[in-house]
Amino acid sequence: MVDLLDDEPFVPLSVREGRREPFELTRGIPDYLLSSIGSWVGEWFRGPFMELSRDKLLQVCRCLRINAVGDSEQLLDRLGKMSVVDDGFTLDLVDLLLYLGHNAADLDGYLREVNHEYRVADDWRHLTRRVDSTAQEAYRRAVTPADHASALLSQAWEKAYSRHEDPAGAWDDACAAVEALLKPVVSPKDEKATLGKMKKALRDTPHKWGCALSDLDGRTGIQRFIAALDVITYRPDRHPTSEVAGPVNIEESRMVVLQAVAVVNWLRDEALYPVVGDV
Repeated sequence: MVDLLDDEPFVPLSVREGRREPFELTRGIPDYLLSSIGSWVGEWFRGPFMELSRDKLLQVCRCLRINAVGDSEQLLDRLGKMSVVDDGFTLDLVDLLLYLGHNAADLDGYLREVNHEYRVADDWRHLTRRVDSTAQEAYRRAVTPADHASALLSQAWEKAYSRHEDPAGAWDDACAAVEALLKPVVSPKDEKATLGKMKKALRDTPHKWGCALSDLDGRTGIQRFIAALDVITYRPDRHPTSEVAGPVNIEESRMVVLQAVAVVNWLRDEALYPVVGDV
């Protein structure tokens, strides 16, 4: 099999010439992907002589809470039939096999070729939603240093874009990642500094910091930086007495995570810095 040259899916000649509508993002497990995924799944359960591993079959049944009654062939057949009728189950199965250590490279190639809504995550251990390549690269750069902020931002990203969405957790971890990098710059002596307190300090005494952002449209660089921070507020429904109608949704949570990625990169690039002797 020939690998694609880059992360972009193949575009047929008829589409490039405008004689056919562009392909949409692949969702679920359509017929043109099912056989490839089925073969990939089957490889996990069979040994070098095509013998079935009952231990692996039973492990999958336990993890996905599937009826494990029957011999190995019956169990494999049951998994196959469930995959044909339920795309959600198939994606859960794929996600699990990645977690257990199955060949991620081949799967990632299949998903890339069909421009699937999911891709294999950078750690090769789970599925994650495909995002714009620019946003993906910004995230990778933000989490490159091995520090606490990177760990928090990685957790936020996984909770926002994995098969197991956690909007509240993603929002909270994104805020915490920004907080972790902002404290040494804005409130290095305050162990209990919060985003709210640090934004107030920036507003009240802007002369204490310099900013790489230029003045624009009547706003100073510091004011523009604060405006970016204002998108990353604490989760509005975090208190039981909150008057917000219902829990936060995944779409809004993802916007907070993407904004956090941008601000984390700015802070790593020292876009905000203390004026010597003032902080």
